[in-house]
Amino acid sequence: MLFVGGADQRFFPIQVPPDVAGHRLWRHTSIDGVGGTVGSDLVGWEWDAIPQASSPLYADAAAAQPDGVERVTDTPMPPEADGNMYFVQDDGRIGSLLPPPGQGPSVHSTIYRAPSGALVFAAGTMQWSWGLGPHYDHQHDSNYMQPRTDSTDATLGQVTHNLLADMGIHAATPTGVIVDSAPPASGSSPLPANSSGGGTAAPPAETAPPSYRSPAIFFGHTAVVSGTGVLHLRLGAPGETDVAVAVGILELETVQPIVHPRSHLRASTARSASPSRRPR
Repeated sequence: MLFVGGADQRFFPIQVPPDVAGHRLWRHTSIDGVGGTVGSDLVGWEWDAIPQASSPLYADAAAAQPDGVERVTDTPMPPEADGNMYFVQDDGRIGSLLPPPGQGPSVHSTIYRAPSGALVFAAGTMQWSWGLGPHYDHQHDSNYMQPRTDSTDATLGQVTHNLLADMGIHAATPTGVIVDSAPPASGSSPLPANSSGGGTAAPPAETAPPSYRSPAIFFGHTAVVSGTGVLHLRLGAPGETDVAVAVGILELETVQPIVHPRSHLRASTARSASPSRRPR
């Protein structure tokens, strides 16, 4: 996926053609198996696309793209003569109303399973989050003193829920979404169908994280970490309740005080009950 263009005044809905609507990402939505349009104003400002080997500008990028990248949306940008949108024609300095030769005008969202087992998703548009709730700064002349614009879309909320579920992340109190009847166990989320491999494959077996020793840097402060465990960052202003955020499978061996004067960032550690335990 590469940044290929943008539009800064008028925005567009996401389109899902029938040939990608069968992907499991679209389950529990009206898009599933048939395709359709999702939301409004969700494609805009800056957008990405799969580089095409037929484009002289993007041929090298296409050759470097990992195997198994799948489209899950495909939104062709309509030609406009007034300069609302632009397509990159070089390294980003020159734009045009038309895409470069061989590339085509589509914006893509993509998904693929990396060799490590990680499920990687690229929304392809900066405005994907606009479909998840009201937002500020809708246009150039907008500011945070103005009321928020609401582009919330139930389908996009469901798809985002599906994506996180396939990554093994499940909402404790899901609202407004359909939950899979049998969520996959942690560490065994299903592998979406891969166009290059055909069908599905089992994810890698759950194993203990490798032992290592390396610096971890937070706001310019360094801690030496090794072994296994859970590193927690505690975020909270003075007098407020701290919120513990598990950010790694780490154990601090030695640590200098990690305090940021603005965020009141602090670090603490907790040993795992077992080597394979994951932060929740």
